Amino acid sequence: CAPGSAITSVPNWTLNKVDLMNGTSMASPNACGCLALVLSGLKQSGLPWTPQSVHRAVQTSALQLQESPCAVGAGMVQVDACYDYLATHKDLPYKDVAMTVAVGGRN
Repeated sequence: CAPGSAITSVPNWTLNKVDLMNGTSMASPNACGCLALVLSGLKQSGLPWTPQSVHRAVQTSALQLQESPCAVGAGMVQVDACYDYLATHKDLPYKDVAMTVAVGGRN
C-alpha cells in the first residue's frame, strides 16, 4: 500500500497551496519511487532480480496494517525490508515462481 489520500505535496501550478489530492494517482508515484530505490540498490550491489522475485519481496516485506487487505493490499511498502529480503533470498531456487490463477465456470 502506498499513501493514497490527503497528499499535501501538490504541484505549485495548481495555484492552490492548500490542495489535498487522493487516490491511485497519488499512490502510484510513491510505489514506483519505492521500487526504484530497491532496484537501484540491487543494481549497485550486483544482486540478481526478476519481476517475480521483486513482487514476492514487496508483498512479503510489507508492513501489515490493521485495515482490511481489500483496502490496503499486502500492507505498506518497506524499502529497506524489501531490499534485505531480496539480498537474503537471492539464491533460493523457487524465488522466480510465477502462478496464473483462473476461475472456471463463468460464462
